[in-house]
Formats: sequence, C-alpha cells, structure tokens
Amino acid sequence: MTRTPITLLALTGMILTGPALDGDTPHSLLREQFEDRVRTAVESHDGVFGLVFKDLSSGESLSFNENLAFTQASVIKIPILVELFRRAQEDGLDLEAPVTVSGDDFTGGAGILRHLTPGGVSMSLRDLAILMIVESDNTATNIIIDRLGMNRINQTMEELGLPGTRVQRIMMDRRARLEDRENLSTPAETARLLEMLHRGEILDETSRGEILDILAIRKDGRISRHLPRGTRVESKGGSVGGVINDVGIVHIGERAFIVSAMINWHLDRDAAEEAIAEVALLAWRHVDRLENFNRYGHRK
Repeated sequence: MTRTPITLLALTGMILTGPALDGDTPHSLLREQFEDRVRTAVESHDGVFGLVFKDLSSGESLSFNENLAFTQASVIKIPILVELFRRAQEDGLDLEAPVTVSGDDFTGGAGILRHLTPGGVSMSLRDLAILMIVESDNTATNIIIDRLGMNRINQTMEELGLPGTRVQRIMMDRRARLEDRENLSTPAETARLLEMLHRGEILDETSRGEILDILAIRKDGRISRHLPRGTRVESKGGSVGGVINDVGIVHIGERAFIVSAMINWHLDRDAAEEAIAEVALLAWRHVDRLENFNRYGHRK
C-alpha cells in the first residue's frame, strides 16, 4: 500500500504532528508504525479513550479525543497540588503549619488517615499533600481543598489557560456525583499543565521541583506498569466507577515525554488499566529508539 507524505495526520479523531515527512525515511516509517499501534490500542478499547502523547524534546505529539471533558477522579489532585504550592510561594501559606485531623475530617475511599485515631494525628500541610498524591488519600485532599477554596483553585487554572480544569466537589461527595457535579479536565489541558511544570513556566524552581519529586514517588500506576524498573515517572492516576485515568511525565535519558490518558464509560476495569499501560509502553519504546538509536536505526 502506498503511503502519502503528510505533515498533519487526522484519522478517526487522532492527530499526529511533527516535522514534515519528505518521503519515506527510517524515522517517518518508525513514526507511522508507532501511530498505527497506538491507534489500534485506543480504538479497540470498549469505552471512550482520550489521549495526549508528547515528546518534550522534539515536540512530536499524538492525540485522540484530547479536548473532551473527562471526570478526573484523583487526577484532579495535581491542580490542587499546584495551587497549594502557588499559595505558599506567592501568598506565604505555611506548608509546615500543623493540621490536626479530626473525626469530622474523615472521608471514605482511598487513604490511611481515616483509619487512624480521630484527633490523634497532626501533620503539616506538606505531609498531607504527599499523602494526597502518593496514597491518593481523600481525607488529606478534602482538608487541603477546604484550606485553599475551590474557587481559588479554579481561578488559578483559568489564569494558566486551563479553563476546562475545574474542581467542583470534594472527594466522595455522592450527592454532587448524582447531580453531575464532577471534577473535570481534558487530556490536552492536563498534558499542558504537566508540560508547564516540566519547562518551568509556572512557579519557582524550588516549588516546581518539589511538586515533580512528589509526583515521582513510586506508586502503583498504569503508566509505569510495564516500564523498566527505575524509570522516573512523575504521575498521578485516578479511578471511580466507569473511569480510569493516568497522566504523567516519563524520563528516558535526556528526553522526556508526556502521556495523558483518560478512559470513561468502560465496562472492564482491568482492560481499561491495561489499555493505558499498553499505550504508555508503546510511547516508551518509541522515545527510547529516538533517544538511543541514530537516525538510521543503529543503537548507539
């Protein structure tokens, strides 16, 4: 089958962008193969799959349903984390200020705090933030949301050019869920937020570095599932009924790439998780070749 050189490939909602392809070259054929395999993984999944892949070195990107609004589940904790450190940097919020966790704070779902003695635990806002990301602790998350205010979090996201990223309820709020008040974002906006953190476009170096280090703490995730042990992955996943998400920055040598993957309407949790893990592995293999092979496919 003859392939037509193009600079913008749009197939079934998927967009692949990058340098112009001047006829078939080893790199262009490799990229076509990568696009075909990702498209197969996305389209074969029984659910709505939103995806952004971006190589942060070359700018090459691949996207599918990237501007659809998806329920974020615990991925919304990344914007909350960003706002927490912004307030510390710009407004003097003390991240070391102790917070006593009472029984009234306890929230169901993920986390360890709700299993501890009411009023017997006191920890800093920084430590609550680490629990929020690494253990996805919902009690810690709700305490931080209450301290920051939903409106302030949303205002910051709008100022960053991310108007579709919105916190509209606390964790485990069943009434809000039944009223369709979900915490929302899109694969494109979440990828953009990660890119701004990576490139130092928001916050100072210290705050940005601490956020990325918290996101890099090893956790069970879909993006990292099949990647080589020791790969640095700055990520946050999340799941609620019918929804599986995972977003992150993956590092390979001097390169890094973003995977922002969101699935909803799924009927099989295991299959949804594996679909994201498969796409992340395909992305890793593609970028690994670009990093560790020369232009003719000879491993360096």
